Amino acid sequence: MPAAVGARPAGLPWEWLTGTNDWLRAQALPLRARGLWGVRRADALERHLHRLFTAGTPAVGLEFSPRLQHYGLLSAYQPGPTLPSTTLRATLLVDGSDLHLAPRVGLGGVFWIEESGPTRAGP
Repeated sequence: MPAAVGARPAGLPWEWLTGTNDWLRAQALPLRARGLWGVRRADALERHLHRLFTAGTPAVGLEFSPRLQHYGLLSAYQPGPTLPSTTLRATLLVDGSDLHLAPRVGLGGVFWIEESGPTRAGP
């Protein structure tokens, strides 16, 4: 399945977080990027997706597998138990295609932006 038209291929998750957080700090915004990714993390990812969608927080999904290397803003996800033959799936906002957020082979995850909270004053 090809990536969405005009989409960028997925990069390393920590690079996305580092780059996004660097940009947020440079803009002096009281926000931070967070993420959860890994191998066989469907249960933890589903809990985070439920929390994010319930709160109305936009979420970015990532799939880096033999099937697809892509990320994008999510419009929905398919909750429920994941069996060995299935994966946690989410729908991309841009074109309605599926991402496997917990692929059987590869890496998947979710990212979001939240308030950074109060900052500590230096010594």
